[in-house]
Amino acid sequence: MSKDETELLNALKHAEVATTSFALAGYQHAGDPAIYTVEIPFGTGIAAWRRLRTITPAVGYWPILGWVYLPSPTESEASSEIIAEGLTIDARDWFEHNQLDVVIKAEQRTDDHGVSPLAFHIPTRLTADNTPSPSATTITFAPTTVSWEVPAYLRKTEHTQPPHVHVAIHKYWNERWGSELVGWDASTAECATARPPRTVEDALPLAQQQYNYCPDLVSQNVGSVSNLARLLVNCPIWWFWWD
Repeated sequence: MSKDETELLNALKHAEVATTSFALAGYQHAGDPAIYTVEIPFGTGIAAWRRLRTITPAVGYWPILGWVYLPSPTESEASSEIIAEGLTIDARDWFEHNQLDVVIKAEQRTDDHGVSPLAFHIPTRLTADNTPSPSATTITFAPTTVSWEVPAYLRKTEHTQPPHVHVAIHKYWNERWGSELVGWDASTAECATARPPRTVEDALPLAQQQYNYCPDLVSQNVGSVSNLARLLVNCPIWWFWWD
């Protein structure tokens, strides 16, 4: 057992997380530090994440709820290369250069009836070995102490942004709004946000950015950028879904 594995196991026990299901994840990258998983009872994920978040700086692993996706084993780019590429992107420039088309689409839908508040929808349908288990939630431990690096280690590959773009955007939002990734799977991202916008005026630019980043959030969920802006005011949860 490696030193990192031993320290992580001890930290889990200290955080009152059962370790009987602790294992190497089936999703690994050659040359990267190991990724681990543990399964916890359904309904306890957010509370466990909050406890584990407090020990992240000490153990060097970021807890993520819901990751059970196993992309193609042919991926060869090192996580460090993805992070480095993400650091070359100015997220504000990216939003500006990817804005025009979605601005037009945003104005096509203005219905604000029946829009539900943003909430956590942590995936609980599968366990780490892809077997149905509605009684369990998977926590995956990515080898980083900052959540915006998680997309470099746990890579979405379809219907979404490239991994380095996820890195750049979540780094920017972390610095601007204090957002941190809580849940992450093949089609979903969920964030806890420490400093959400306090007014609709402040939320509108953020809502446009979120639509640029995840068009399905508006086109298949809240209906318009203005609806999204109203939902983001004082909301500590961000939710993204790519169809």
